[in-house]
Parts: sequence; C-alpha cells; structure tokens
Amino acid sequence: MRIDLKNRLFGLIIGVSFLFTLASCEERWDDPIPEGVSLARATLLSELTEEGNILLMWGNFRICNGWNCVPLAEASSYDLFLKRHGMQNFERLVRLSRGSNEYLFTDVDFGGTYEFFIRSNRAGRQEDSNTVMIVPGKSPEIEPIFDSDFGPHGILHPRLSPSGNQVAYVSDVRFTENGEERRALSLFIFDQQTQEHRLIRRNANQPNWSSDGKRLIYSVTAGSGQTPQGIRPSHLEIFNLDTEEFNLFSGGLHQQATPSFSKDDQEVFFYADSLVSGDFGVWKRDFAGNMTPVFTSFGDGVNLVTGLPVFRGLDVSRINEMVVADHLQLYNDFPVYHIFGFDGSRGGQKVDVLVSQWNDSAPSLSPFDPNKMAFVSDRSGIPQIWMLDMLTGAVNQVTFFGVTQSGMRVSEFGMGISWADNGRALVFPVRGTAGSTALVKATLVD
Repeated sequence: MRIDLKNRLFGLIIGVSFLFTLASCEERWDDPIPEGVSLARATLLSELTEEGNILLMWGNFRICNGWNCVPLAEASSYDLFLKRHGMQNFERLVRLSRGSNEYLFTDVDFGGTYEFFIRSNRAGRQEDSNTVMIVPGKSPEIEPIFDSDFGPHGILHPRLSPSGNQVAYVSDVRFTENGEERRALSLFIFDQQTQEHRLIRRNANQPNWSSDGKRLIYSVTAGSGQTPQGIRPSHLEIFNLDTEEFNLFSGGLHQQATPSFSKDDQEVFFYADSLVSGDFGVWKRDFAGNMTPVFTSFGDGVNLVTGLPVFRGLDVSRINEMVVADHLQLYNDFPVYHIFGFDGSRGGQKVDVLVSQWNDSAPSLSPFDPNKMAFVSDRSGIPQIWMLDMLTGAVNQVTFFGVTQSGMRVSEFGMGISWADNGRALVFPVRGTAGSTALVKATLVD
C-alpha cells in the first residue's frame, strides 16, 4: 500500500512537472522568430473621427537601404496602453490578436489629453511603438487664401503682414539666364485685395515683416561664393516696400537664416553658423552693425546624420523680450526637434519651452497674448498645428487633419504660422494629397 501510494505521488509530481515544462516550451517556442529576424516595431497613428472617437492605426513602416534591411517578423499579439488626463502612468487597455492594425477608442472627453502606445509581442520578445498624444476638440473652420499647383515648393515660409492684407512667401521659380534653364527659391508678396502675386527677389528665403509692415527681411544666397570650408554663405537683406530699395543688412562668410525683427524693429534675431558644418546658434544684430550672441551653439556633441535641417524656425515676440527657436537634438537616442526660449528681460538664458519625445517645431508667438505660442508637432502621429500656453505649460491640438481621408495635410517643410484676426485665427500652408499646396486660415474654436 505504501509502495503504491509512493508510486502514485511520484507519478503526480512527474506529470505536473511535464505540464509546467510543456507550458513553458509553448510560451517560449510557439510562433518562434527565425534566426536573423527582428520583431517588427509598430508605428502608431491617431485620428479624431467625425463622431468624436479616437481611431488608432498602426503598421510596420521603415526606411532603409535595400541591401541593409534586417528581416522583420510580425507580432503574434498586441497590447494597447493608455494614459488619460489625470493619470500618472500607462495602463493596458486591451490585447489584440495577430493581424490587427486599428482600434476605435470611444470613451472620449473633449479637451482631455490622451496618450497611447502599442506593444508588439512574439516568442517572449516585446517592442514598444512610438507614443501618440491627441487632445480631442472641435475642428477649426478652415478657408483658403490662395493655392499653388507648383508642387511641395509652391508656398514656403509664408508670413502675414501686420495689417493682414499682404502675405510674403517663398516659391520655387523657373527662369532662363544666359540661355540656360534655372530654378531658384524666390520671394513673393501676395496682395489679398488685388489677388495679385508679385515677384520681389530671386534666391531669397524665410521672409519676416517689420512691425509697421513697411520692410521685409529675408535670407539671400545670390552673389555669395563658397567659404574655404566649402560652405556657401547666406546674407540677410531688407526690402523697403515704400522706396522699393534693397539693402544688405548682414553679409560675411556665415550662413544666416530665419531673421526676425525685434519688437521695436531696432534689432534682428537670426540663426548663424560658427563656420562649422551643422553648428548653429542664435544671434542678434543692430543697424549699427553690432552683432551679439544670444546662444552660440546648440551642438550636443553628437553628429546627427539624418539629412534633416538642424533648425526650422525662429520667432520674436511683439509684446515682451521672448525669442523662441527650434533645433534638432537627441532624445533617448532619437533625433527630434525641441523648442527653446530666450528671455531678454532675464538675461537671455536658454529655457526649455518644449522638450519631449515628439517633434515640435516652427514656433510662432502670438502678437496679441504673451502666453500663447502656436507650433507644429507630430504628437498625434502626423504633423498638426498645436497651441502652447506658456504660463501653464498646457498644450492643445488645433487641427485634426485625417490620416485615412484624402485632403489637406500640414507640412513641416517650409512651415510658417501667422496670427490673424486679433489672435482668433492662424494662417499657415498645407499640402494636398495630390501634391499641390495652399495657404489657409483656421479660425480657432473656444
């Protein structure tokens, strides 16, 4: 009897051990990832539906050289995580099976902040996607100002004049010179009353208005040769609309870009390099020729080989002493655009305005409210227009252009955001899914 009981107990232990071993093997080896293959990392996008729900979409998107691509394996399951307003941490919302590529989230409050990421699972491995943020709200009323069918370079760096009746912008122009076909980014002015476009200057870029609307400052490359370092310098030039005169404001061997008049028009703030490729800082220059560094270098000691410009925009407040500028930096080993500020009333020390895992760029300070700044961000997964309250740090989404629908998109390239209608509207360029570009006005919704 004792021997039989002992044998039964031994058999039970062996059976349980076998079941645990089998379960472990199934967890480890079920749907294995072949050798030399990596688990695909999903890219997550979000969209606000017409019904006010949040549609989440994901896929395995990547760019690589065809001969240098590591083969990818699809996930066996996905875990979707959510952090809603008021929460400190993410919580798992749902587990989805292989082949899933979208999820409709319906528990939505307008004005609330929602963050999501998705985790890919397979054979004991996990890969987390990017995180998206969406702040559901009413879409603004959008009306066209003018459009261009000249491809993605049709409307770049647009700036609405202080009076609101003219727009300075840059477009790609083809022309014949010495019998040869050439093309150049060129400065135009669009008159909203006459609906006429006027060519002002070839080889000009990134215009900005003086506070009285009588002068335009911009970057030019015409007539500048290469430096000993092999870099073509760019100069700053001013066009006087009353006298029709062109005057060189800042020459030399440096690359100078994104100029913006100070609030009293007595100085100009701009980006300039240190004659080292990719190393830019913020400078200011007065009309006596005195040039002063605001912040000499954004270099972080890391060579960002991305093919992206190291900066996209700079703006100066018309109300206080604040200057804002974006710059490409590393964040968790990924290159992203951050926005920094320099407050002249506090000695001009650099402050982090928007430093996050997302690309935030093309800042535009409101000339009507010292605490408001519009900018472009890919927080939702694709570029949209956002708003920052610089006093509270709260961000709100302005545009809700769709991912799945045909129509307009915000482009980060050549972006310029202007304030209109006493701060109740924003003017900025968009591109169509067919490749055309347009300048639009979005009336803000309270």
